[in-house]
Amino acid sequence: MSGIQMMLVGSGPGRKAIALTIGSNTSNYNILTAASSAGYSAGKSDITVSISPGVYVSSTSTGTPALASGALTTGDTLSITNNGVIVGDGGNGGAGGNGGGAGYSGLTAGSSGGAGGTAVTMSYPATVNNLGTFSGGGGGGGGGGAVNANSSSIGGAGGGGGLGGGSGGSAGSSNGQPGSSPGNAGSVTSAGTGGPTNQQGPYISGGAGGNGGGAGSAGSSGSPGSNGGLLAEPPIIPTSGGSGGAAGAAVTGNSYITYTNTGTRNGAIVP
Repeated sequence: MSGIQMMLVGSGPGRKAIALTIGSNTSNYNILTAASSAGYSAGKSDITVSISPGVYVSSTSTGTPALASGALTTGDTLSITNNGVIVGDGGNGGAGGNGGGAGYSGLTAGSSGGAGGTAVTMSYPATVNNLGTFSGGGGGGGGGGAVNANSSSIGGAGGGGGLGGGSGGSAGSSNGQPGSSPGNAGSVTSAGTGGPTNQQGPYISGGAGGNGGGAGSAGSSGSPGSNGGLLAEPPIIPTSGGSGGAAGAAVTGNSYITYTNTGTRNGAIVP
């Protein structure tokens, strides 16, 4: 694998020393899997992992940590030195509410943003020298609320994706009015912004999508649709925006870790 170096060197009698170097951006890195490709011997391996400066270790799914120890065997040793950035996947932005049609059919609120993923998961004792950053993925922004004036409607804007790579939420459907905007995707370096308010005329507007959360931070809620306080018959009905998604954890399985340096950790530290 490009940028990932594996080295098998001598260790004590009957043991194997395995040095793993992550020298370029990668994702979903499982230490046991990498060690198994480098001559791993269960219960007899001394594994060191080194992440180079400027390297991002990320994830492609909020259900998969960016870096995981894997199920190593009693008797193995594990040491990790991080000079880069380990970041969980970002939560997806929520969809904007649908404006619906005549008689208010199909009118919905904005959807909630998705939760961010975990940066580091340890399930085996490890010594960690964190000279860089562990960041939980940002939560996705909530979708904006819609508004329905019976004969026409405006959908809400989509929420932004959380830092770590969350996708932007889709815009809600409109009827007889210009459509709203989707949210913007997040990346491993920044969160995505929500789509803007869709104002049509002096009174009615579809709500803005919430921004995705930054490193280890929750997403923002979407704004509600608005009727501008106008009293009309039939009534103009707005819906609420969706809530922002929860932040991902910086570390789960922290009780397995002995730190030389804790470094920067954005997000929850879960035992």
